[in-house]
Amino acid sequence: MHLGCDAKYSTCPLRLQGSGVVRFGDGTMLQSAIVYTKSAPHEYATSVVCFRSTDGLHWNYTGTIANASDHPGSEEGPNENDLAIADFGVVVAVVRTDAGDGVPDHTYQEYSYTYSMDGGFTWVPLSKMPGTGSARPRLLMLGGGYAPLLMSGGRMKTKAVNGTGGSDDNHVWVEWSGLGPGYPPKTPVWEAFSVSYVHNLLASRALPRFTAAVNTTAGFETTSYTSLVAVGKCAAVLLYDLIKNGTHHGFSMRLNIHMDAGGEAGIHC
Repeated sequence: MHLGCDAKYSTCPLRLQGSGVVRFGDGTMLQSAIVYTKSAPHEYATSVVCFRSTDGLHWNYTGTIANASDHPGSEEGPNENDLAIADFGVVVAVVRTDAGDGVPDHTYQEYSYTYSMDGGFTWVPLSKMPGTGSARPRLLMLGGGYAPLLMSGGRMKTKAVNGTGGSDDNHVWVEWSGLGPGYPPKTPVWEAFSVSYVHNLLASRALPRFTAAVNTTAGFETTSYTSLVAVGKCAAVLLYDLIKNGTHHGFSMRLNIHMDAGGEAGIHC
């Protein structure tokens, strides 16, 4: 593996933007990072690795979450990602592999996920999550660290590639069980919620709204770059943008998670 800055691509060996960090019960932190590599068949691609620290100042390489050489079908290479801790201290990672920036075809692929059961030293191979987005996934575990697990992002253009439509919309996905209970974690089952739909319901007349173009791949009304911030055991704030007439407008939306009347969802909320 070759690491180094390259003026042609304006890349440096390590990038933390669009990565994630979790803290274990003993205070140890695990930080993911995107590294630029020369890895066949790519001239340049990215891989995702992780580092551990006990004090936040000194970090040691721990393991490789997703290596570009293991994913030749990804034009970009695994890159933007986020981490969360599930039941039994399992670390879950969600990873972008293609969201339109790769060459030569600028392809799109849905998010993939992986997990580590030994604190980040080893990871199972990536698995795709159909029906999700492609750009900069964000993860947040609520319910005191057990459930539900939230994911935000967007740019669901993989559907257009597969001939089933497509969308530039932002979404929030909820995995009500938090991938548990049990060990190892179960395969995620996501329930999707459209951000543009709720935004338009809540927005006053003075605020810009999404148009029908966001439900296609023809328009570009959002970057699909979001953030999730916990503000309570069962509440979070979603940050997202809306592009209107070339101007980016930032918005926040509070998400309150409640258990269904039947008690089958969100058991820790």
